[in-house]
Amino acid sequence: MASPPAFEPPRRLLLTRAHVAVLLNAGLLEEARYELLKGALVEKLPQNKPHVVSCRRVTHALEDCFGRERVGAQAPIMLDEINEPEPDAYVTRLPLEDYPDNPTARDVVLVVDVNALSGIENSTLNVRDLLP
Repeated sequence: MASPPAFEPPRRLLLTRAHVAVLLNAGLLEEARYELLKGALVEKLPQNKPHVVSCRRVTHALEDCFGRERVGAQAPIMLDEINEPEPDAYVTRLPLEDYPDNPTARDVVLVVDVNALSGIENSTLNVRDLLP
């Protein structure tokens, strides 16, 4: 008697920043709704009031410490070809205007990911999961 065929999980398509750029330029994605994490497009969760308030407080505190020109908020950083997260706040080595594109992992000296309790399970990856 023949054994049943082995189950093979479906293959995942690993996306890069270049793939996402093509999709955005073709109008197939809304840029503000997704971030690239470990080669997957992950939909961003809606933000609740505690999260918004916490992000503003963190951003203002970082600006007071490091200067407004070096603090990014909810904007992409390029960690590598398959990771372009949008942390809640970050601090760069140089003023943001000095970078020709989004800052890279080498440009960022501090990353903050606010996780306010929302009643929604956050199944997305944390930025710390992406760092070497």
